[in-house]
Amino acid sequence: MRVSSCLCQKYVAHALEKVRLEHVNYHIIQYVDDILLAAPSSGEVEILLADATKALTAANLVISKEKIQTTPPYKYLGTLVYDQEIRPQKIEIRRDSLNTLNDFQKLLGDINWLRPFLKISTGQLEHLYATLKGDAALTSPRTLSPKAEEELKVVEEAVSKARVYRIDPSLPLIASVLQTRYTPTGALHQDQHIIEWIHLANQQTKSLTSYLELIILLITQIRKRARQLTGIDPSTIHVPIAREQVQNLFAQSLPWQIAFADYTGQIDNHIPANKILQFVKLTPIIFPRMTSMHPLVDAVNVFTDASKHGRAGAVVQDSTMLLDTTYGSPQKAELAAVRSVLRDVVQACNIICDSLYVVNLVNSLETAKIKPVPDEELYLLFRTTQRVIWQRQNKFFITHIRSHTNLPGPLSEGNAKVDTLVASAFQDAVRSHSLLHQNAKSLKCQFDITKRQAQEIIQQCSSCAQFSSTPLPPGANPRGLKANQLWQMDVTQYAPFGRWKYVHVIIDTYSRVIWATAQAGEKVSHVIAHLLEAFAHLGIPSQIKTDNGTAYTSKRFAEFCKLWNINHKTGIPGNSTGQAIVERANRTLKNQIQKQKGEYLTIYEGDISKPKPIIPNKLLRIVLLTLNHFSIPEGLNATPMQTHFECHDTMDTVQQPWVFWRLPGDKDYRGPNRLITMGRGYACVSTDNGEIWTPSKHLKPWKGPLPDARGAEEQAHQSSTAPAARDQDEKQTSIAAVSSQLPDGQAQGTGIEGNTGECTHSEH
Repeated sequence: MRVSSCLCQKYVAHALEKVRLEHVNYHIIQYVDDILLAAPSSGEVEILLADATKALTAANLVISKEKIQTTPPYKYLGTLVYDQEIRPQKIEIRRDSLNTLNDFQKLLGDINWLRPFLKISTGQLEHLYATLKGDAALTSPRTLSPKAEEELKVVEEAVSKARVYRIDPSLPLIASVLQTRYTPTGALHQDQHIIEWIHLANQQTKSLTSYLELIILLITQIRKRARQLTGIDPSTIHVPIAREQVQNLFAQSLPWQIAFADYTGQIDNHIPANKILQFVKLTPIIFPRMTSMHPLVDAVNVFTDASKHGRAGAVVQDSTMLLDTTYGSPQKAELAAVRSVLRDVVQACNIICDSLYVVNLVNSLETAKIKPVPDEELYLLFRTTQRVIWQRQNKFFITHIRSHTNLPGPLSEGNAKVDTLVASAFQDAVRSHSLLHQNAKSLKCQFDITKRQAQEIIQQCSSCAQFSSTPLPPGANPRGLKANQLWQMDVTQYAPFGRWKYVHVIIDTYSRVIWATAQAGEKVSHVIAHLLEAFAHLGIPSQIKTDNGTAYTSKRFAEFCKLWNINHKTGIPGNSTGQAIVERANRTLKNQIQKQKGEYLTIYEGDISKPKPIIPNKLLRIVLLTLNHFSIPEGLNATPMQTHFECHDTMDTVQQPWVFWRLPGDKDYRGPNRLITMGRGYACVSTDNGEIWTPSKHLKPWKGPLPDARGAEEQAHQSSTAPAARDQDEKQTSIAAVSSQLPDGQAQGTGIEGNTGECTHSEH
């Protein structure tokens, strides 16, 4: 039996099972090896004792006769049971032994065990419970604060007077919910006699639990304990809530309905006139008094907002309030702003706040029990805001408003005004996007906002919502390896430009800078005028690739390219996919024109109510400013202009792997050669004959030792056919092996944009 108390409990219970069945009207209470027998008369107790002793002896369980108690008081589980009352055995609290966390843990454990006997609410032990916070080491030092010392004296006094009464089966069991500080206290009683005090735990699962929620939890606990003691619910439950409010709770509150499910007794809102049940009402609030659940008539409107940098503010009619806090959270800063409003705006007010978290918190704060949280800064905010609400003399209403909706009306205007007051990087990003319509990546980098915030700005923009941006499909269009190495050029038409509808477009395939001019035609003279303007802004390219248009294949254009020492190449006739990069640039340019056309008319041309013609090249310059200076394309870490002139590229600093490669249509692989770059479906390798562009699916990694220049040539001939014999599984894993060694931001595709074959029109 000494080995396991659990086995002892089960073994003794099994031995007494037959006795329980024979004496169903008597009480047999057993805890491990302590047994309490109770019956209406002493004679019946003696019969019950004889039967129990016989059953235990038959089970080879010996009872020490000197431990049998037949006269009161009976000592049972730390209590003294008298004929009518029950008292805890005398407990002495030694302060000289309270030095560590372990000491205080044991002390509060003992106090909790005694609390059913004690008329002490949970709120009266607040500072004693606080001694358990801090270092988790059992030997960590703890001391009694002055307030904790006072609370310990209250406990000692309560223990000296502690007593509860035995249940009288002839009297009804009554339950009362008492309105005590921080948390309610329950009592099971009969007439003037307390049967047991019922207390809630010091900490609830939620950070904020309203007083009404605590009452509901206590009612559930009271009903459970009453059934444990008597097998039935209390005949009456007294609650400190008005009759009309009780009716409303039954109609509207699901937790209240669950707490009273299947209850057939009476619910009374008058606490019995019993001196023992009278507590000092330090928390008289059950339902909010100052917090209104409906907008207040003839109340002033107050708008609050905060930024993630701790700046908070409020707008009260024509006056403003600005706070520079140290909080790193916008929710904390906005709660501080609301606290200031509740303290300084003494008249009734309607608070409009764009933080749903703050609205829900403030709505429940007036009657809530605040659970200590690890974030002491937040806990202090909770407590101070609650005290400010308690001190108010006039009601307030707080509601949520969605920010940055651009809806008409005074509420949106007021919210926009306070947004401007605490203008943060987010508001700056919104204003910038409304003018330039940058992409999300650009907003994130330029204004140091989160990716999600940048995406929200794009999603809420009515102009950008019409144009979905999809990445360029995988392809093998050759690209430049430095600025001005390779341009692609094309002409597209944009009808709203009227006579100047021919938009000539150039894109640098390395930096992705776009240059465009609106021309009156697409003759060679227009092409040359376009190029000269591009030269002035971007420099002179080494190579230009175009389609086979008449202007591009003319003799005059060939002479122009020769004059500027430009290598001109054209794609295969009838195959536009070789110009995929500039074709995508055409689409990007037109979409951006559509996005910025409205801002161009309102900002640069004045009143939009008076129709004015669009000046094509003026609008184009604004669009090109956005695309080249304020947008970061996919795969780049800087704007196109920064990449073009400052060489924002990591390719030279990354050691690229050696690979085998082949061209489309070839069966045998060549190499190994050094991989220069790789992207969505394309790759470029360095060979003795220059750079070779090929689809990335035609690469295989070199798995041997790193070859030197001469070794690479020798290995090229020996290994030219070896990779072709490898199985399909190796083919699938080879590209992954190559891709793993590439810089961030580059991904390998599986297809090509089109035939990369080219025709030389004019070379130098």
